[in-house]
Amino acid sequence: MDIGDADDTDIPRGGVRVLTVLVPVTITVSVALLISQWRLRVATRALAAGRQELEHLLLSVPKIIWRAGPDGVPDLVNKRFATLTGVDLVAPGAVEFQHLVHPDDINAVGRSWAKAKASRRPFQITFRLRHADGGYRWMSATGRPAFSTSGDLLRWYGGISDIDAEVGALATVQRLNATLEQRVEERTHDLTLSEARYRRLFEVSNVSFCEQDIGDAKIWLDELKRDGVTDFRAYVTAHPEFLDRCVTAIKTVEVNEALARLLGYQNCGELAAKPPRENAETAVKVLTDQLEAAFHGWTNIEGTTVLIGKDDRRIPVLYTVRLVSDTRQVSSHIDLTERERIEALRTAAQAELARSNRIATVGALSTSLAHELNQPIAAIMTDAGTGVRWLEADPPNTDGLRRVLRRLEVNGKRLADIVQRTRDQLVKGTRTASAFDLGQLIAETKDLLERDLTMRQSAMTVACPHDLPQVIGDRVEVRQVLVNLLMNGLDAMAAVPASQRQLSVAVGHGVNGMIRVAVADTGPGIAEEDMAKLFQPFFTTKPGGMGIGLQICRTAVEAMGGTLKAGNNLGGGAVFTFTVPAVDIPHPVPSVAIA
Repeated sequence: MDIGDADDTDIPRGGVRVLTVLVPVTITVSVALLISQWRLRVATRALAAGRQELEHLLLSVPKIIWRAGPDGVPDLVNKRFATLTGVDLVAPGAVEFQHLVHPDDINAVGRSWAKAKASRRPFQITFRLRHADGGYRWMSATGRPAFSTSGDLLRWYGGISDIDAEVGALATVQRLNATLEQRVEERTHDLTLSEARYRRLFEVSNVSFCEQDIGDAKIWLDELKRDGVTDFRAYVTAHPEFLDRCVTAIKTVEVNEALARLLGYQNCGELAAKPPRENAETAVKVLTDQLEAAFHGWTNIEGTTVLIGKDDRRIPVLYTVRLVSDTRQVSSHIDLTERERIEALRTAAQAELARSNRIATVGALSTSLAHELNQPIAAIMTDAGTGVRWLEADPPNTDGLRRVLRRLEVNGKRLADIVQRTRDQLVKGTRTASAFDLGQLIAETKDLLERDLTMRQSAMTVACPHDLPQVIGDRVEVRQVLVNLLMNGLDAMAAVPASQRQLSVAVGHGVNGMIRVAVADTGPGIAEEDMAKLFQPFFTTKPGGMGIGLQICRTAVEAMGGTLKAGNNLGGGAVFTFTVPAVDIPHPVPSVAIA
């Protein structure tokens, strides 16, 4: 009998119990199967989403990600590698990666990779990778092995980062440090030689010198400043006993034979033992000026007085007092009764002093920059290394990397501020603009460089109209610009035959109320490829040059409202043209005629 034909009366009681048990079991199994299928579908979708997210991550990471088997043969490289190198990555294992490494780096890369595989330890390799444009860039490759629980090597995982900018910056910093260190060493040597020359000058020169010790007085002057005193003259006027105590404390350390002869002494020691306040008619005034200079930190003062020698001899002199240290002042004296004979000596001494000052300035600048730049540069290098390690961490330490980047930004700004401050000190200082005769300044500058012109076997001509109006600006800065441009011209003509070495300065009226000054030489001129970089900081075409002179000149001229440009003459040689504003006056003041 078919089951379908049976009714309840045909089913045994035992069979009813069996059906009663089987129905719930079947339903339970079906529900469990449906739940398992649903969970499988959910897991499959999650797996697909995770895989898609992983692929998206691999594509988005701004560095190359790679994977290799235990034998080191790559089986996965993200598209970043293909984008940079232009290599088809359909079959990563078939790509000959060694052909993409710079020939000079291939052996080092091979040794490092072989050592890592043999030791099964993490590695880091720095090399140059050929990019799609054919050029090479510095890259940093890292990798680490993955092991099973039993210790078997399963795979290698790693990444490659572009560090070309960091390597270039480091090389630039190293070159800058080397240049600064060399300049400091050279300038220190020059200053040592200069000190020896000045010692000989002090001892045997026909120019008279006197060195004085103001150490005790300087202590009292510093106490005044700590007490809040700012007006030295007003204070000593109200407290003459203080001035008398300071003047009496000044001692003569040494005088040279020229000063002893000038004042009629046979022995330098006899003159040095004489109190300074007894050596001149206006000695108290001169010594007060010296104390005021020490109080305010002025480097030098000058004036005229009448020295009192042996047997009441009186000699009118022009004196200059220079602060050579916190406690020492050196004075020089020119006998005005023999002006014509001594004028040449005075000019030579001043030129030598000016040259020494330039050497000291460059030396101080080099030392200051080397000292101030060293710390932030070291901090940047340390933070860069820390950032690389945190970026390579598993997982990457993004919070730490963010802090490192912020520190890099701060230190970068520090570097910019140091350079800006140094430039401001060199160019702006505390000087103010004033009206002056440009023709007279050029004549003085020519005289200042007369020795350089003679030593370089070079000639210099000046063309300046007699009706040139006065200009307004910083007289000292304009002279420094002229000296810099003229010295550059002399350097440029070093390889030219002596008969052809010709410097020229042409002055004329420009546009918009400006006065134009053109400084030309007969050297080889400026190379076309150097023209655009000529005024960039630290760019130089001279062996051993610092590359800051022209940039400082342009900044100085622009600060006065003018311009500085460079070019080449049609007949050969370079020409630098700058402008300064003319004073707006109805009747121009005639300039000094220049021979």
